Amino acid sequence: MNKLTILTTSMTGLLVAGLSMSAFADSANKAAEIEAQKNATITTEMAITIAEQLTGGKSTEAEFELEDGKAIYEVELTMDDGSEVEVEVDAETGVVLSQKTEDEDDDDDDKNDRQDEDKA
Repeated sequence: MNKLTILTTSMTGLLVAGLSMSAFADSANKAAEIEAQKNATITTEMAITIAEQLTGGKSTEAEFELEDGKAIYEVELTMDDGSEVEVEVDAETGVVLSQKTEDEDDDDDDKNDRQDEDKA
């Protein structure tokens, strides 16, 4: 076998092994997330209620996550003035871990960048 064939075969094998490990890690993370959600004492509905009562907003999305190994709900809410707030709720205790106001429009930065390029 020539060196190019050996190199190509080796690289293909490494690529397949890397992709397999990535898929396995994703599968393991998903399994851990599912298990954590089954064991959570706070439900999605409870987390939404906590966030809505705290902010006075209306929930638009709620998502369960494992963040650094901690089970949380991330609840996005729309306020009466149209602003958006994100609240993180501990899935075990119901304690609010954080609350932050979202930028009105993340695309504004891109728009401003384009305008600066046009001026140049």
